[in-house]
Parts: sequence; C-alpha cells; structure tokens
Amino acid sequence: MLEKVLARVFSNTVFLLEKTVVFLAREFKDLKGRVTF
Repeated sequence: MLEKVLARVFSNTVFLLEKTVVFLAREFKDLKGRVTF
C-alpha cells in the first residue's frame, strides 16, 4: 500500500521535474537568442 503511494509520488515528482527542466531550457534558449553579446 505505502509502496504504491510512494511510487506515485515519486513518478509525479519526476514528471514535474522533467517539465520544469524542459521549460527552463526553452526559456534559457529564448533568452540566449534574444541577448547577443
């Protein structure tokens, strides 16, 4: 029972982390494209 809950929480956390990383990478790429040094 507890293992199922923990597995669900873990997979949700990984899913959110992946979405955050993808979002930040996209934002960073846009930023780099706009700002030219």
